[in-house]
This record gives sequence, C-alpha cells and structure tokens, in this order.
Amino acid sequence: MFAKPPLLTIQQGSKGTFVSWLEDLGLKDFLTNHPLPKLVEWGWLVPQYRVVFPVDYFLAWQNFPLCPAQTDPDKPAFDIEDYLWASDWCINDDRNPLWFLHPFFHTDDATHEFLRRNDFLTTPIPESFIHPYRSILITPYADYLFHWQAYALIDVICKADYFQPILNTPDIEERAQSVIRGATQLKQNDIKPTDVLSESNNWGGLAEPMTWLSHYRAFRDALFGNEDQNLHIKGAKQLAEHLGINAEILEDAIETKLLRLAKRWLWANEKYCKWTLQAWPYLQQDIRLALEWLYILNDNDLAFYLDKWAYSSFGEREWVDLRKVLPYEFFQDKQYFLLYLPFYEKHYKDILPTNEKLKQFVDSLQSTNKSFGSLLNAFRQLHENLEYYPEQKGGLDFRTLRPLDYYSLLAIRAESCLRYALGYDREENISQENDKKGLTDYIRELARQRNISDSVVDFFEQKKNNNGQKYTKAGQYTQPKKSNDPIGKIMQVECADERNTCLLKAFLSCLLARNYFAHHTYLDKELIRTEKSAFMLTGILTTVLVLLDDTVDYS
Repeated sequence: MFAKPPLLTIQQGSKGTFVSWLEDLGLKDFLTNHPLPKLVEWGWLVPQYRVVFPVDYFLAWQNFPLCPAQTDPDKPAFDIEDYLWASDWCINDDRNPLWFLHPFFHTDDATHEFLRRNDFLTTPIPESFIHPYRSILITPYADYLFHWQAYALIDVICKADYFQPILNTPDIEERAQSVIRGATQLKQNDIKPTDVLSESNNWGGLAEPMTWLSHYRAFRDALFGNEDQNLHIKGAKQLAEHLGINAEILEDAIETKLLRLAKRWLWANEKYCKWTLQAWPYLQQDIRLALEWLYILNDNDLAFYLDKWAYSSFGEREWVDLRKVLPYEFFQDKQYFLLYLPFYEKHYKDILPTNEKLKQFVDSLQSTNKSFGSLLNAFRQLHENLEYYPEQKGGLDFRTLRPLDYYSLLAIRAESCLRYALGYDREENISQENDKKGLTDYIRELARQRNISDSVVDFFEQKKNNNGQKYTKAGQYTQPKKSNDPIGKIMQVECADERNTCLLKAFLSCLLARNYFAHHTYLDKELIRTEKSAFMLTGILTTVLVLLDDTVDYS
C-alpha cells in the first residue's frame, strides 16, 4: 500500500493529488469557475516548489498518462522524474537513518535537489505540446503544495466571499451598484483576501505546525498495513526530534493554533458557510491526528485533553472547547452523567461520592470496567428520551413514549458492569455454575465484598421453602405475582437504618427493572417524569456505583 507524500501535486495546472484533495474538501465546483493557474496567479495558492519536466520524459512514456507506463527502451530512464511525478511512498523498514521522513526531504536524495532547483516565483509555466502517440495536450510541469494549503485556500475564499447573492428584485440595479461601490472601496483600502496567509494570528502562524502535521500524516499513511505499533511509536518520536519539536511545543501549537482555527471554522459552520462545512470533518481528523502524535510524545490520553481543553466556566476563550471539535460519545456520555446525576441527590444523599470525587470515580470506572461506558450511554438515552422538548423541533411530538425500554436497557448494562467486576467474563472463571448466575447473585456477592449489612444482603440470599422450592426475599418485590404498584411497594420498604434502607431500595429497584419490566409494559405511564421515574433511575445507578466502589467499607 503506497501513501501520498507531505507534498501534494498540481500536475499541468488541473490534475494531481492536491486537486483531488481540494475536491474532497468540497471545492470541485469552485475550481470549475476559478482554475488553479488563476488562483496561483492571484496568490491565493502559493506552491512550495515548481518542477518543469523535460519533454523527453513524456515522449518516453508512450501511453501517458496511463499506468503501468509503456516506455521507449531506446530513450534514457527518468527515475527521478518518475518519482517526482508519482511521488508515492511506503515504509518497509527502519534501517535508513531518516526512514520516517519522505525522501523529498532527504538532503542526500536526488529528488531533494531536483525539487529545489528552480524557484517557483521565477519559474514560468512551460509551453504545451501534443503527445505524438496519444495526441493529447501536455503542459510539462507540476506544482507541489502541503495538504494544509487547501485549508488556507478555504480561508482566503471565505475572506473573498464578501457580497451577498443578488436576487432579481425590482431594485436589482440599485443593489448591483452598491456592490460595485463596495468593490471599489475594497480596492481603495487595499483589503485583500490573501492577507490571511501572512497574518501571525492566521496562516502566518499556522503554516509551521501544520507542516509538522503534513509530515506526520504522510508518515502514518506510509505505515498502512504495518501492525507493528512499536514502529509507529518509534517513528513518531524520531520525526518530532528531527523537526525540532517536543510534547510541550506540540501541545502549545494545538492549543494556540489548531484550536483557534477550529473555533473560527465552527463559527463559520454555525453560519452555514458552504466553504467550511464540507471541509470541517477533514480538519477534525487532522486535529485528532495531532493529538494522537502528542499522546505518543507525553503518554497522556484523549480523556486528559478533553478535560484540559474544556470550558470549565462561562466566558470566551481564544481556543475552542475540544469537545466541540472531537465530540466523542464516551466523553459526552460521561459529562452528561456528571451533569445530571446531582439532580437526584435526595435519593442517594450521603451514599454516593459527589463533585470531584464522583468525577474521579467515574473516570476510574470508564478505564477499568469495560461495560461501564455502555451504562453511561444507556443513562443518557433514557434521560434524553424523558427530557425531550418538542417545541425545539417544530412544536410537535409524534413519539409514543416507552420509558420501560430504556430502564430495562440501563438495568441490563448495570448487570454487565457487576458481572465484569466479579471477573466472570475472564476465561479462568468461565464455568457452567457461573453462567447460571444472574443479577441477584452479583448483588449478593459484591454486597458481601463491600461488607454491606446482613439485613440488606439477606434479601438476596437464596433459600428453600417447605416445598423445597428456591426463593429470595427480594423476589416478593421484584417478581410479585400480583401487584399494581411494585415501585411504590419498594419505595415503602424499611431496613435496619436509613443508609441500609437506601441501599436495599436501590438494589431492589435495579432488580425490578432488570426482571419485571421486561414483561409488564403497563408501567410505562408511571415512569414519565414522575417521582417513581427518578426513584427507579437513581436506584439502578446507586446499585452500580455502590457495588463497584471498592474504596468504601460499609461495615
């Protein structure tokens, strides 16, 4: 698998990898109306290099531009030209001292000198000629640009997009004249869209860190198919050292350069700017790659920077909240959980951690219990279903609310979290006996580990009646044979003291949602924005958070 180099090409003024990249960013129609040679002439695009290829190169390539090339054996080889024209790259090993860097940037490589032989500003576009075998017109040159110069072009276009469309209204002549007057004033004030390319708070300051990123992108792509993660880490570190940067420099560049650019583009997206909207996902990807590189250099992780570059208070920042740039679901689920759980505090007061302790505990569970992320997502789905405001979507709500579906899902995720904590998913613990266990068993075993009172645990102990049938005291609450109000019955249960009563109610609520809700849909209406709804939701969450917290001893 071959990758593209840091430098992309404009071949013959209309083709090449940079042209394809511009089309990916949504500029295909724009290029139809504004050809690339004209953009270069205006200074909207400034190539890094221009190479004029010898005519004999194309004459030797008898089936140009088709590949594989059919070459004339009587003509000399054009190895350097071939590489400059195609410029594909792959990394096979790390034996070369600069193995992580594209050969265009090796000072001892022939292509390095060839690229820099001519100054772009003083190298005119050569004359075209007709290929004798293919009868097609060829302009034998290529311009070379970094990938980020496409983003810079978009900013130039945004700056140039100065006037609103003119509608065919009765006063069209008057408004057309106002456009002419505005254009004249722009000329007189020497306001040019290309100013963004040199401003220090714009592309004048962005060019260097984005060039680093162009190199990292190319290196990463050239490793495609190579599953040796150590090679990736080694190359990323050596590339940073070669470019003269470290974790601190890269982190500062992301915060003060890339996230500022992202802020401007997000603002433009909110205004439905057609130039930035289609290109935005690609800028997101580049910022994600910059962070990936940073993790390698300093051993932090995504969650660390989502916290670091988050708005912890109201007010403007020069950089955008990273969560808006990379809206990862796992982090949004966590933030949603931490934001809304305190609203139910009266149901778990003095039982669960709060504030920073709660955040640290949730962070720990997300990293150590692989099922916990699913529980957070289920909480968010349930809450958003109940908190839906139809006036925000046109004023009509055509849904049929079925909250039991979400409570059941939340309870299933809770069971998964407890099972994982007990290690029953590990290969050494897989057995027929453990496979038969369910939520009642998990609650009982973890409650014992937490030294929770026997008065609570006894409800979940399996016993036999006079007929030899197995039962638990919890069953009369969570699998009642006749009950029109199972939730209300649990809300009235009493235990040894206030704390143990709270724990018992929580465990019973979780078990009721897991087992009873699957077969009794009549409860849907009782769980739509009611006290019982909050009670059940809190009970499930309290069950998980209490039983997974091995730092608390309830004895």
